[in-house]
Amino acid sequence: MRNWLLSIDRSYKQVLVAIIDFFLILLSLIFAGLISGLELKNITLLEGLKILWIPILSILIFKIFGVYRSLLRYVDFFTIFLVIKCMFLLLFLNIILKLSLDQDLDFNDSSLSIQGWVIFFLSCITLVSAFRISANYFFKNSFPGKK
Repeated sequence: MRNWLLSIDRSYKQVLVAIIDFFLILLSLIFAGLISGLELKNITLLEGLKILWIPILSILIFKIFGVYRSLLRYVDFFTIFLVIKCMFLLLFLNIILKLSLDQDLDFNDSSLSIQGWVIFFLSCITLVSAFRISANYFFKNSFPGKK
């Protein structure tokens, strides 16, 4: 599996990482919704599309800021810091969109609370960074030998 992943084209690797990021961010969003008391069974189709908007926007932000240009074998602190900056921008854009679209700003059952947004932000940074660090470990060229 490792050799096959290393042998595929770079653009396919970038798409694969973007798909994994999409699901990790969606998982973070669902986790934050559960923590903030959001009832998933009562979500309508329109609210579900609003939820899918956040991972799609984050993938676009990651693409614009060049997160997918770096190879996972060469992840360093700069790449993790870039992911954190992109997540701050995503959080800021979501707050701006919430302010411009919903004038009343009531956090009812169909939206995340302030605590939920903080949980989303922290869990998203943790999952995306942990994925990159674990992929870096998996794809390293040299493994330590026996002592």
